[in-house]
Amino acid sequence: MVDTFQQPTIGAEGRVVAALGSVLALTAWSGPDGPMLASGGEDGTVRCWNATTGAPVSDPMTGHTGPVTALAAWVGPDGPMLASGGDDGTVRRWNATTGAPVSDPMTGHTGPVTALAAWSGPDGPMLASASNDKTIRRWNATTGAPVGDSMTGHTDWVRALTAWVGPDGPMLASGGDDGTVRRWNATTGARVGRPITGHTDWVWALAAWVGPDGPMLASGSNDRTVRCWNATTGARVGDPMTGHTDWVWALAAWVGPDRRPMLASASRGGTIRRWNAATGAPVGDPMTGHTDWVRALAAWSGPGGPMLASACDDKTIRRWNVTTGAPVGDPMTGHTRPVTA
Repeated sequence: MVDTFQQPTIGAEGRVVAALGSVLALTAWSGPDGPMLASGGEDGTVRCWNATTGAPVSDPMTGHTGPVTALAAWVGPDGPMLASGGDDGTVRRWNATTGAPVSDPMTGHTGPVTALAAWSGPDGPMLASASNDKTIRRWNATTGAPVGDSMTGHTDWVRALTAWVGPDGPMLASGGDDGTVRRWNATTGARVGRPITGHTDWVWALAAWVGPDGPMLASGSNDRTVRCWNATTGARVGDPMTGHTDWVWALAAWVGPDRRPMLASASRGGTIRRWNAATGAPVGDPMTGHTDWVRALAAWSGPGGPMLASACDDKTIRRWNVTTGAPVGDPMTGHTRPVTA
């Protein structure tokens, strides 16, 4: 499962596309007809939705032989594309408009795929996948071909990925059960700087955004905190954000109406909290409605401003106006088991 956070990814136009964690994963993108969402769950399916109306789009996408634990979206040469990662150790690509599978599954991990991130590389769209085999792998998102060697360094499961464009080009961050956040040059696969430490338990979620002082990272952990970091230097920014009473399993980042970077975090306790990403201050009351563990978040720009989706073990996906914290529409249902990504 990502956390994600995976994991959210900042797209080429500044949109946030997030990949996260029974529904187990969510991701958002801009399709030909407006904002879209995809969800993945323990039922082994990927489902697409109109993010504005909440209506399902196309039939469920099937192929994974176990839970879908990670999702990522990007725009390829033929339009919007999706990638899904699962407990079966594979990464699968889909045409996000038609739901058709694209080529064969991508294999190489020796354990479940726990996180995905997508970005625009020098040679086109790229993907990264993380696994409980402690490695991160890069792929050409168009062809499915592996790129370079496995990226190693974590000493335990890797649970979260996020990507951004730094001063030196595309970058990746990973988080895992060793309690660290690690940075990588996404083009070469080389480690960047020292591991970022501070959490006292597993890192389940990551999010990246570009703030007034450059690229920033947020991480969420089983220690119940959200922490911010300068993505270029790895330095801690501000104090830990506290308030969750259980593990933080998902993060999403977006830019608010006043151009202020914002964060949302979700926890096993069932609540979603909003934060001013620049100051770490909480924003508004916790957003409640789910009746079980919230495992995934995705943010996007809707017709009426920034929006958020959350996925939960209660088998539903909920949409929120993140400016007001108000729920939008009815819960979206269809998964027959928890939604995890």
